[in-house]
Amino acid sequence: MEISIETFFGDEKRTPQELLPKYLPVIRSCLGWTADELAKRIGVARTTISAFEKVGKDGGTLDLMPYLAIRKVLDDEIAKYPDETEVLAAMLGAIVDQVDSPKPEEKLEICNRVAQMAKEIRKAPEQRKASSKAWSAYLLAGGVIVTAGIIALLKGKK
Repeated sequence: MEISIETFFGDEKRTPQELLPKYLPVIRSCLGWTADELAKRIGVARTTISAFEKVGKDGGTLDLMPYLAIRKVLDDEIAKYPDETEVLAAMLGAIVDQVDSPKPEEKLEICNRVAQMAKEIRKAPEQRKASSKAWSAYLLAGGVIVTAGIIALLKGKK
């Protein structure tokens, strides 16, 4: 998925059911997952994940059941590995749930950081925790204020 600032224009008028399939490839990269890996976790075929991502490219809305299935898998991963998934939690909060209404520039910065991190995770999946921690430290040091706030908010919910 190629991302530019224009990717995020109009997101503020969209629901999480519209935004999750749009950003599903980027979300998977936060975890180092292929479409096949996500499909196995949800219990569907890889082609189904491709169909969900196509809905996102076409600007459509994911039906409620697939949306809930994907969110359940993502939320379970965050709950099971909180130290390894800070970046995923922040991304879902900012990009999909639009907590604190981040600007397109902030969303672009988040996605660019995720893309860098995803390359590291693909090379060494066992380094997911270190990559996520480094990314979170960058945010807390002033990289993206909105997302740092989201991370703090999510940590407070534990």
